[in-house]
Amino acid sequence: ASISAQRPALLMRRGLRDDVWSYARLAATSHGIAQSLLDKGFASGERILMQAPSSPSLVACMFGFFRAGLVLVPLDPQASMSFVRSVQEQTQARAMLAPSHARARGSLLVLDPDVLVAEAPRNGAVTIAISPDDLAEIVFTSGTTGQPKGVMLTHGNITSNVRSAAVLPHGPGHRLVSLL
Repeated sequence: ASISAQRPALLMRRGLRDDVWSYARLAATSHGIAQSLLDKGFASGERILMQAPSSPSLVACMFGFFRAGLVLVPLDPQASMSFVRSVQEQTQARAMLAPSHARARGSLLVLDPDVLVAEAPRNGAVTIAISPDDLAEIVFTSGTTGQPKGVMLTHGNITSNVRSAAVLPHGPGHRLVSLL
């Protein structure tokens, strides 16, 4: 493995310990999650609601879902059940990425990020072709003035944002924090 593959990609403080993920671990885990989802019968283009707190497991799941061609629908963890139901109906979501101990999700299949990471095969090798024009996320407004509306983001939209971060100062002494 290259030196950069072993560098820290994700770091989260958990109590007195740091949960550190290398780029290699993140890539391998996301491939395993994608393979596991496809093995469970999920199909490219299916919508998955996401209402989970930030964690390295959640990031690995997000990349795994993208690798499998699934469409994420991120929701605020504090969103009301009526908002969640409205978004589910609009997107026809089949499942929700959320901690298994979270409040009831109705008919949605709950996929716990920590469980998906723990169960991901270590040799996943997903080969789904993803185009920059393929849908990656549907981001919903809060719906304070009416019915929530979804904004469609493609893989190309997301990678364009990542590429634009290259103009920021970077090096061994810098860290990038994403608030989204």
